Amino acid sequence: MTHHRQFLYEEVAQTVTSMIHDGTLPTGSRAPSLRALGRQLNVSVATVMQAYEELEKSGLLKVRPQSGFYVQAPRPTASAAPRWPSTTAAARKVLIGAHMNEVLDSARSPDVLNLSIANPGAELLPVKALNRSLKRVCASHAEEALEYAPIEGVLDLRTAIARRSAHLDHPVAPESVLITTGATEALSLCLRAVANAGDIIVVESPAYFAVLKMIESLGMLALEIDTDPVDGLRPADLAAVIERESVAAVVSVGTFNNPTGSVVPREARQQIVRMLASRNIPLIEDDIYGELYLGQHKPLPYKAFDQSGQVMTCSGFSKTIAPGYRVGWVVADRYMNELKDLKLISSSATPTLTQRVMADFLADGRYDRHLTRLRRACREQLQATRQAVLAGFPTGTRISEPTGGYVLWIQLPRGMDANRLYRDAISENISITPGALFSSTGRFRNFLRLCAGQPFTDEIAQGIARLGELARGQRPA
Repeated sequence: MTHHRQFLYEEVAQTVTSMIHDGTLPTGSRAPSLRALGRQLNVSVATVMQAYEELEKSGLLKVRPQSGFYVQAPRPTASAAPRWPSTTAAARKVLIGAHMNEVLDSARSPDVLNLSIANPGAELLPVKALNRSLKRVCASHAEEALEYAPIEGVLDLRTAIARRSAHLDHPVAPESVLITTGATEALSLCLRAVANAGDIIVVESPAYFAVLKMIESLGMLALEIDTDPVDGLRPADLAAVIERESVAAVVSVGTFNNPTGSVVPREARQQIVRMLASRNIPLIEDDIYGELYLGQHKPLPYKAFDQSGQVMTCSGFSKTIAPGYRVGWVVADRYMNELKDLKLISSSATPTLTQRVMADFLADGRYDRHLTRLRRACREQLQATRQAVLAGFPTGTRISEPTGGYVLWIQLPRGMDANRLYRDAISENISITPGALFSSTGRFRNFLRLCAGQPFTDEIAQGIARLGELARGQRPA
């Protein structure tokens, strides 16, 4: 599919739409005046007026004579969000390893249309800019690049990461940043720092399958808590579990959950952090998608509300810049010594060269300019992928509408089997992720995850249409 270049008024309309969807402009509120928004976005009043007129046509804004434009309740979408029945949380062993490996291996074949692995398309990565950074680093740090980095990581990179928290009430210090070999190592180090084999780890349900695999490999027990499709982990449900169980740690993807796309509201995050602090339970935050917000503002991480040091925030550059560089980090306080000890015996140090390249790339604003372009692409790709699913999948299919990241959580009609759909699809070289991988209990058999990290093409459109045909051809089990 060929993309047309967006007109300026369309970009303004998308910005306002995101503000409405993320709650910055709630229903009934007055939209910014034409002049105010024009100044803020550095566009003309006429451009804002054209954007507002388009939003009025779509039903998001309503004009009131002599007063301005106001936000209307959004019209119902063509498909409701996925939903799943509540279950009683119980700690159990995790057994997903073989199936996970099968799905990941099949997706990596060069002949397969990959709609399963959550990475940005290579076309969206800042290849030339990174190569320029690489050349500079090789010229100025040639000998250092061949040596081990400090266990905690290169200071320039830790400082650059810490600076990105300057807007928080309690900014991060470089001493609180530990560089890791990807966010996967970060999560693994955090689990090992606070729990042992046999301990109970609370996870969201559905949960990112790599976290479940870590819990399985470490001999720990997963206790899944049902989440809200839009608002994620609910404080009341978490409170009920920690009241009756001895919990070693909680793992949460509060911002753009993988796979649901949910975002835990600010007040709920505060409640969760306070609740866990009162019981001295560590919270391991997976914030890998945090920079891929489609609204105006990045949701505050759990760490922003942490006053006791029990929150460890894991993130990295794999979803935004360079998956293959394997540069991630943990922001931690009270557990930093344990994390460094484990890092030493786990990988000794993250490669110096890639750390130096990332520090150079973050030094002069190139990262933020790249993120602006990447977010725009994610918005377009999510929208196009979502519309293709709605057009081609069976009647009754439900699909998430995330406000960030690039994964979609899809619920097939009752009785359909996403594992069967996966096998039918992979036989035709189309890769998806069946929902059963996102639970230690084998739930979500009629769910699947699709990833929209690549530019939407005719090949992707045809692949999704074929998935819809395969799904419609199923007889309910």
